[in-house]
Amino acid sequence: MKISFLSLGNHFKKNILNSVLECDFIEPIGVFTRNEILNEEFSNSLKCKKYLKEEELFLDLDSEFVYISSPNSIHHDQISKAINAKKSVIVEKPMFVDLYEANESISSSKKHGLLLHEGMMYKHHSQFKKIKEILKNDTYGGLKKASFSFGFPHLNKNNIRYKKSLKGGAKFDAGIYVISAAHELFGLQYEVLSADSFYEKSFEVDTSGIILLKYDNFIIELNWFFGAAYKNQAEFWFEDAHLLAEMFFSKPKGREIDIKIIRNYELISTIKFDPENQFKEMFKYFNSCTNKQYLNDLNKLKMNLNLLSKLNERK
Repeated sequence: MKISFLSLGNHFKKNILNSVLECDFIEPIGVFTRNEILNEEFSNSLKCKKYLKEEELFLDLDSEFVYISSPNSIHHDQISKAINAKKSVIVEKPMFVDLYEANESISSSKKHGLLLHEGMMYKHHSQFKKIKEILKNDTYGGLKKASFSFGFPHLNKNNIRYKKSLKGGAKFDAGIYVISAAHELFGLQYEVLSADSFYEKSFEVDTSGIILLKYDNFIIELNWFFGAAYKNQAEFWFEDAHLLAEMFFSKPKGREIDIKIIRNYELISTIKFDPENQFKEMFKYFNSCTNKQYLNDLNKLKMNLNLLSKLNERK
């Protein structure tokens, strides 16, 4: 994969940079970010070109992919420029915040035979794959309820997550994870029982939300927060046991991850996973993704946006 990198910041520096360097199938072509110091730093680290302006990146015929790490509000514009330049795209979540923009870009990318990948890293960790296996095999009997929770204390108010003009808000930052998990594990056939966003007076964006989904034989509860004690987990309530998967979405670097199996408040067993770089696994998936997998991913991406659209806006 010959990739150029656009609009890079702290997340790229913390999580993506070393992951790219560990993937021998990735060939970094160039970088551009408006911060000149970071532009120089990333160029040196990746041993690639340093573009002096964004247009140079799109005009570079050497790159086949563009990795976009910009604020949500400009994803669509940059994706459109990449497609017009005949480049496939990888975008940090959420790829889109508007279903119309998503449909437009997906249609255009298909027309030109290009790929659009969203950087949902948690799906590629062994913990997530094990949960899928357990659900498929009815290991602990029928599922009765699943819940996904992702939230953390308030960040600095100057953080882009709190900027309405940049399409910030808890639903696009933490909410998109839990919605994605429901679609990945349980599919798209459900009834929406309730869907609400909540706002605090001192913030211009939503700071929490909840969605309740009804599938044929079980219920799914989705929760997310800005301004709460850190929580990052998935719970599965079966006929014969209760499973708890901590650190389900974001995985601290080098930390051992597990799934706890509990019955009647007694810990029956623990499934442990060695430290694993889920960002690296994500790139591996993109590199080997089949057409069937890709089309399925696009369908789920649109359903994520469709479900987000049911959340109430501030009146």
